[in-house]
Amino acid sequence: MAYYTEEQLKKLGFKYIGKNVKISDKASIYNCDQIEIGDNSRIDDFCVISGKIKIGRNVHITPQCLVAGGEKGIIFEDFTTIAYQVQVFTQSDDYSGRTMTNSTIPSKYKNEYKKEVVLRKFSIVGAGSVIMPGVILAEGTSVGAMALVLADTEPWSIYIGNPAKKLKNRKRDLVELEKEYLKMKVNNVIPFNKPPFTGNEEKYVLESMRSSKISGDGAFTKRCTQWFEEKLACKKALLTTSCTHALEMAAMLLDIQEGDEVIMPSYTFVSTANAFVLRGAKIVFVDIRPDTMNIDEMKIEQAITEKTKAIVPVHYAGVGCEMDAIMVLADKYDLFVVEDAAQGMMSSYKGKALGTIGHLGTFSFHETKNYTSAGEGGLLIINDERFTERAEIIREKGTNRSAFFRGMVDKYSWVDVGSSYLMNDVSAAYLWGNLEKADEISENRLFAWQKYHDGLKALKEKGLIELPTIPKECSHNAHMFYIKVKDIETRTKLLEYLKQVDILAVFHYVPLHSSPAGLKFGRLNDKDEFTTSESERLIRLPMFYGITKDIIELVIKEIYTYYRVDL
Repeated sequence: MAYYTEEQLKKLGFKYIGKNVKISDKASIYNCDQIEIGDNSRIDDFCVISGKIKIGRNVHITPQCLVAGGEKGIIFEDFTTIAYQVQVFTQSDDYSGRTMTNSTIPSKYKNEYKKEVVLRKFSIVGAGSVIMPGVILAEGTSVGAMALVLADTEPWSIYIGNPAKKLKNRKRDLVELEKEYLKMKVNNVIPFNKPPFTGNEEKYVLESMRSSKISGDGAFTKRCTQWFEEKLACKKALLTTSCTHALEMAAMLLDIQEGDEVIMPSYTFVSTANAFVLRGAKIVFVDIRPDTMNIDEMKIEQAITEKTKAIVPVHYAGVGCEMDAIMVLADKYDLFVVEDAAQGMMSSYKGKALGTIGHLGTFSFHETKNYTSAGEGGLLIINDERFTERAEIIREKGTNRSAFFRGMVDKYSWVDVGSSYLMNDVSAAYLWGNLEKADEISENRLFAWQKYHDGLKALKEKGLIELPTIPKECSHNAHMFYIKVKDIETRTKLLEYLKQVDILAVFHYVPLHSSPAGLKFGRLNDKDEFTTSESERLIRLPMFYGITKDIIELVIKEIYTYYRVDL
């Protein structure tokens, strides 16, 4: 039996197709745009598949089967099987003689019966059997060969005959075998994160390693830089060794001094604050909005004093802060704005890329981000041309080396403070492998994000969890998917439960204002209305490039199981 290649399957244009799907090149498939097929499923020789059809994981449609989904559709849940020459219909003519029949006759002369058919999990249908419109085979149903199924079945029962009738109960041993199988399929543990790898990274890394230049600002650095400047429509992009270092460069560029104050949310990574503390600044923490977990723009102005030098909005989960309001405040009080867009690559606010709205923007290419430069890396975006020349100097250890290489000076020298902030070109080569397929990575993550959102909506409607909010002016990048539970006790119990079923989910930041260093180097302006309480409720679910529909559905299923709600 010859199967379509993965590339050929993609070209057929299925609504969704999972991994390791096998379809015979002798099968006849119609209406591919209405057909969804889950991981590890198989369709054999001489099958005819048409109409609206949803096929789950590990479904086997054996040779010469007819599956006519029509308008109403057929659902094959996970681990279902239909044997040789089984026929499944969702519509039937009126055989009584009161109306005309067959597809050549206009609808007004016919009385067709149309209704969805569902084969629940673990159903199996024997050779030559016929399933009629509207039938629901309950979980674990076994239908013997040559049966005619006209009515719904009972769970875990065996049916035979014409019309099909229950013979006896069916054993359920295979349910335990399924659990063992699923654990094997996901290598025992569903990871929280996997670094993005598209396939070309290895080639480019080797190309860089074999070149005559693997230090900073090599060939791949230039490719990446050009990509960022074009994609983000920014004035200057500088690859750095980390987002932490990009933030440190920003603090130097703003000439942060002892006694200056810098405003930021407490709900962020330590690097956001550290970069400015290193220059002597006092950090002023402002409460967050509970809907986006971003800094509350309405509480910033009351935190501004005569010592305030900058505002650092953090775009949590790749969802933009309310930048218009923040920039108005910056203009009003003559302040600088540094966007911490560590999680925000490929996200936007009112059509403008995150990181390009403030005076400076920073990004992370850590292995947990949507795009990585082999584990660590960062980017500094210069949106205010006043900082361009000095940024190059700071990045090059305080020298004008970049200007020298461009022929702008006869020799280079130490001219300012700085450090070694250049990303090496081998890391840039890996990053280039990601950027080449940036849209593909983004689409995959957005699909996964939406799958989580749709799958968990019922728990939200029951008031058991809260789901992420995306303001209408924001376009996000699906950097993470999180849920909020009732309280920290529920969070602890749910995380422990997920761990027991081999799913790695995590909580996120501990608010900086309550940490030992936060108490020493900063202060909380006004009250902590939402920062602590909201952070204690948040759980991040597994999310990475290449995460499968099956894994997402398994995570969703286990969350429903924890809450004892039927999926």
